[in-house]
Amino acid sequence: MTVRRALKYRPDVLADDVDTAAQSRRKIGEILGGYSPEQLDVLFDYFARASQAYREAAEPGRRLAPPGALKSKVSLRP
Repeated sequence: MTVRRALKYRPDVLADDVDTAAQSRRKIGEILGGYSPEQLDVLFDYFARASQAYREAAEPGRRLAPPGALKSKVSLRP
């Protein structure tokens, strides 16, 4: 049995999401602008290593999860 769902295209919601992402990037840029190049090197190294460690730690759970359990749930605001 196949279940189909209709998604309504809402340009206003998409525009809000794009605007929110742009604002977030701008604010993160402002925060990062307060660090020296050497400090940024340390921060980026940390985040790269931490994200890899998280992925490795989560992998066993991902393998044990039932098929489809880890798919993203898309939620568009009404």
